[in-house]
Amino acid sequence: EVEIKKWVGKKQGYKNIKRKIPSTKEFFKLAGYYLSEGSISSGHYLNFSFSNKEVELMEDVKHLLKKVFNIEKVLEMHHKKNNGTSLVVCSTELCRIFGIFGKKANKKNIPQWMMLEDQEKQKCLIESYFNGDGNYYKKPCKSGIKEVLRLNSVSEKLTKQCRDILLRLGIVSFINARDRSKENRQTMYTLGITGEYMSKFGEMTGIKIHKKLNGKNRASMFGINKDFAFFPIKEINSREVKDEIVYNFSVEANETYCVAGAAAHNCSAPQYNKNNIHAGCVEIYVKKGARVRYSSIENWSKNTYNLNTKRAIVEEDGIMEWINGNLGSGFTMLYPSSILKGKRARTEMIGIAFAGNGQNQDTGSKVIHIAPDTSSTIIAKSISKDGGITTYRGLVKINKGATNAKSNVECDALMVDNISRSDTIPYIQILENKSEIGHEARTGKISQEKIFYLMSRGFSEEEAKKMIVSGFIEPITKQLPGEYAIELNRLIELEMEGSLG
Repeated sequence: EVEIKKWVGKKQGYKNIKRKIPSTKEFFKLAGYYLSEGSISSGHYLNFSFSNKEVELMEDVKHLLKKVFNIEKVLEMHHKKNNGTSLVVCSTELCRIFGIFGKKANKKNIPQWMMLEDQEKQKCLIESYFNGDGNYYKKPCKSGIKEVLRLNSVSEKLTKQCRDILLRLGIVSFINARDRSKENRQTMYTLGITGEYMSKFGEMTGIKIHKKLNGKNRASMFGINKDFAFFPIKEINSREVKDEIVYNFSVEANETYCVAGAAAHNCSAPQYNKNNIHAGCVEIYVKKGARVRYSSIENWSKNTYNLNTKRAIVEEDGIMEWINGNLGSGFTMLYPSSILKGKRARTEMIGIAFAGNGQNQDTGSKVIHIAPDTSSTIIAKSISKDGGITTYRGLVKINKGATNAKSNVECDALMVDNISRSDTIPYIQILENKSEIGHEARTGKISQEKIFYLMSRGFSEEEAKKMIVSGFIEPITKQLPGEYAIELNRLIELEMEGSLG
């Protein structure tokens, strides 16, 4: 359905009405013709403009107008000056329907609902759009023959939408923008299909493309599979980050990484030019029977205040796992929280904090047990060195009615030298008698005996300390995805050397 304005009389004027559109292959094909050759005049005349030679296309448009909208009266206007013919339909309602695709050439677009429609329908749209505004470029060159299938438009949005549809159809394309401002003309956007993807596109548009070119199988620098498209990196630029908002999102399974606001891939230690604040927020809703693991390694520059909020609501039989590695930043306050709302909801929190010279890592966890039979496990480890301060600040609350709730908290702190500091500040509030709570805290320094033992095996003192620290954090790293574990170990090694700052 599309909403259009319709004149209903002098008293009521124009009224918004919903008009049903048949979401058929024929409508999609007609839409493709409009996107390539269509226009609207004076709000009442729908036009499709073709060359006099494109008789088959004109007949196809007439056939589609009749089948989709039962319109038989189509006026043909011939233009001797440019050897063209316009098919004109006088229908205000039809003009308003096709107005959803944009009335001006540079504003043409595909409605969102059509972007999500059946792929077979989208093929029809691409086919007719190519017939109207596409071409097959084939030209001899030094290496043989250069070929490319091209779709042209002055609408940047439409070009990108066609690219996205082609990706959905398993075809990778490229976009080229040609500046024509010196000619007082709009920028021309070209969507190009080359290499192995030409054959598939040719099948869709009725163009025969041989599988071999210059005696070799067609190949492409692009790649695509069920989940991803792969593109070569043409250029890498770097610049100083200044007054920039950064959003990061990383998915564990395939290491999908998206960044908005900064052009850096997996950059975990950006150097800012002045004091900064990172006030992130993560909210997770774990529905009935679901399991979520959130892993993060945070390593901000030393002149950053890291004030991060992370919380989750866990419903019946849900599991929420928090795994955090906190390094860098001059001051960190981070307390991942889980609210166990449903019966048998469970949460596990594992965290590691490293504080070096001039750093204060104030971290911990919060768990609120609301429902019966809920359970929580908190494991917190911290390392302090060169006067750094680590603090575990935690909350476990058992609400009235959360019968048979269980919670266990373990805090381990390791101080590498005599000038560092570690504090443990747990807060446990129990409002339900039928519950089990356990808390254990250990604070210690690196054993000189262990260092001596490792040095007797040929390791230097620094290497011995690194090995002890690595063993201390192993329960954390083995819970992380491979890439994260490697990154965390590498960063802690650098911190032990004093290389990050």
